[in-house]
Amino acid sequence: MDIAEVLNHTSPDLFIPDLKATDKQTALAGIVEALIKGTQINNPETILQMLQSRENLGSTAVGPGIAFPHGHVQPVTPPPDLDPDLVTEWLVRFLRDEMLERRGT
Repeated sequence: MDIAEVLNHTSPDLFIPDLKATDKQTALAGIVEALIKGTQINNPETILQMLQSRENLGSTAVGPGIAFPHGHVQPVTPPPDLDPDLVTEWLVRFLRDEMLERRGT
C-alpha cells in the first residue's frame, strides 16, 4: 500500500500539521494532547505510554515529518447492566414528549 492509498482511508481532521516537536517524545505528547482535546478522556498518560511502547517496537514514520502512530488499548469497561424495563419506560416517555413537542401540544 502506498501513501496515496493510506490517505484514502483517513480524514484531514486526523492530521496535526501545526505540531511543533523536535523529538519523538514531544511529538507523541503533542499527538495525545490533540487526540484528547474536547473529549472525556481522563488518562492521557496511558495513551502516551501505549504509543511509546509501539514506537519502541519500530518506528511508525513513513517519511520526513510523517508518521502514523498507533497501538492497542484495553477495551473500555462496559457500563453496568441496565434494567430493560427502565430503559423501555425512558424511551417511551422520551418519544412521547418528542411527538407532543413536534405537534405543538
